[in-house]
Amino acid sequence: MGVIYPQASFKNSRVSSRKPTTQARTYDLIVKAGASNTLVAQKDQKRTYISLRNNDLTPGNDMRFDYFDNPSMLTNGFLIKAGEAYDIESPEAIYARAVVSDVEANYDQGEG
Repeated sequence: MGVIYPQASFKNSRVSSRKPTTQARTYDLIVKAGASNTLVAQKDQKRTYISLRNNDLTPGNDMRFDYFDNPSMLTNGFLIKAGEAYDIESPEAIYARAVVSDVEANYDQGEG
C-alpha cells in the first residue's frame, strides 16, 4: 500500500492554483554558517516560485533551508548540496544556513 501525500508537488495537487509568473528577478546572497539562520526571502503572497542555488563548488559545503526560522535547521532543514539547486513553490518566508562555512548562493524569484 502506498502513502498518499495530498500536498505533494504533483499535477493539480495545489490547494489553489497560483497566478502565472509575470516577472522574475535574480538575487545574490551569502548564507552564513554559525548559530543563526540567514533570511533568504520575506513572506510574499505575490511570489510564484524561488529557485535557490548553492553556488559553492567545494564538496561538502552544503546548506539547508526551511520555511521558518528553525533553530535546529542543520538537522531538520532541506539539504542543498554544493553546486545544486532547489525549486520552492511557497509564499512563506525562506531561511537558510550553511553547514560547514559561509556559502555564496543566489535565487531566482518569480512574481505574479
